[in-house]
Amino acid sequence: MIHRFIRTADGPTPVLDLPGDRIVEGSPVLDPDGRLVGLAALGSNGEAVAVPGEVVSRMLTSNHAVQAAMAPPIAAPASPGAPRRGYLGVALQPITVPEPLVARAGQGSGRMVVSITKGGPAEAAGMRVGDVLLALDGTSASGPHAMRAFLGGDRVGTTVEVRLLRDGNVVTTHVTVAVPPG
Repeated sequence: MIHRFIRTADGPTPVLDLPGDRIVEGSPVLDPDGRLVGLAALGSNGEAVAVPGEVVSRMLTSNHAVQAAMAPPIAAPASPGAPRRGYLGVALQPITVPEPLVARAGQGSGRMVVSITKGGPAEAAGMRVGDVLLALDGTSASGPHAMRAFLGGDRVGTTVEVRLLRDGNVVTTHVTVAVPPG
């Protein structure tokens, strides 16, 4: 059930009436009549939220990149001139690594690349749609807040090692974290 709404950069986002640790990110959220409300995700403060379907659709069809399946809630601006977060130019979706590949990947989950911004850092690094992001500089990308924590403003301009699962093989590349466009 929807508990309340929070304001985000993409408009109102439903907060669900259940603990954030009880959701499976990326799973569908349905209303009592079985209609799709959106996809389950963790909000920036650990709340269970439903990313509205129109936001997900825009992420998958837009040339604009996002860092995760949810726009962060509107917050107080960072210090003047300081970037709030790093940017890779990818849209990611939590995914379970297929059982036969878990040993090779070294972990049971990651983030699948569902879109890449043309000319962005991920494209320059050779990342592809369908790659499963496993780790950045040895830090697992699979936790609910892993990407948000890793891509803080202090990472902008640094080059990090990216470990990916691609076509059943683990590959590494390097990407330079950028400032979000706009």
